[in-house]
Amino acid sequence: MVTLNRRITIIVPGVTQNDQGGNEATVIDSWDKWAQVENRTGGNSFNNQVQTWNYDYKITIRHEKTRPTKSNYEIEYENYRLKIESVSIDSEGYKGYEILRCSKIDEFITDGNSS
Repeated sequence: MVTLNRRITIIVPGVTQNDQGGNEATVIDSWDKWAQVENRTGGNSFNNQVQTWNYDYKITIRHEKTRPTKSNYEIEYENYRLKIESVSIDSEGYKGYEILRCSKIDEFITDGNSS
């Protein structure tokens, strides 16, 4: 049974050109949806001698035929920006759900040393 009890924001990212001719990330569109966010899983790794934590989320939302979620969109959940890794459609009778597999990389891990 799907329990949609969390709020997420779907973000459509884009790029605009600034006055110096460089590209700048912008948000083209965004909307809130109710979702079921399952417990995150993850672990640490070392990337270029920097410790990072990779987290994976499974998010289930209602499928909207007029506004389907695409894999180049992003999710904002609990003030974190998540990258959508995959989107699959699950149907239950006439109700349709989208199952999103998302990832987050946290590079700001405290190592126990005070600065």
